[in-house]
Amino acid sequence: MNKLAGMAVLCLFVGCTIIPEQIKLSQDLNLLKFNQVTQGSVGETVRWGGVITALRKQDGVANVTVTQYPLLYSGQPTYATGSEGRFSVKFNDSLKTDSLQPGTVLTLIGKVEGIQNPHPDLITTQLTIVQADTFYIWDGLSRADHPPTFQDDDPAFVQRGKWGWQVKSEKDMQRERQERLNERNARPH
Repeated sequence: MNKLAGMAVLCLFVGCTIIPEQIKLSQDLNLLKFNQVTQGSVGETVRWGGVITALRKQDGVANVTVTQYPLLYSGQPTYATGSEGRFSVKFNDSLKTDSLQPGTVLTLIGKVEGIQNPHPDLITTQLTIVQADTFYIWDGLSRADHPPTFQDDDPAFVQRGKWGWQVKSEKDMQRERQERLNERNARPH
């Protein structure tokens, strides 16, 4: 009986770690991790996932902003460790993007196309732009299945507080920038 139970558990684990065909890659392909992106990463292959927070379609291209979450071995995003930030994805019209909408949980494979800095006065913020080759939508998962994402959940807005991590709003960040600017201008030259 113990052998049968062991086989059932093994089958359960093997079944849970099957990677969907759309996001399967060669074992020897070296993937770029989300936190390893630099200006020299253009053209590198990524397999990233997360939750769509914004979607815009224009001229046959869907532009999507995704709040990134680390992937399990199966390629499914996990919310246990939190997000490391956001990235932007370009989907060509040939990829059947009709099912994409805010709140959709997905994993994609693509190449780094470039890096933008949406907040130039903050060195630590960057928005990686990825050209998607393929993607997989995790049916049955939605935005309601994970912790809420904040408008300003980039790592630059997250700080260590007295009682743990806290997220600063864009309004707080603007106020602090203005205070720093006022201090600099008040100093004698």
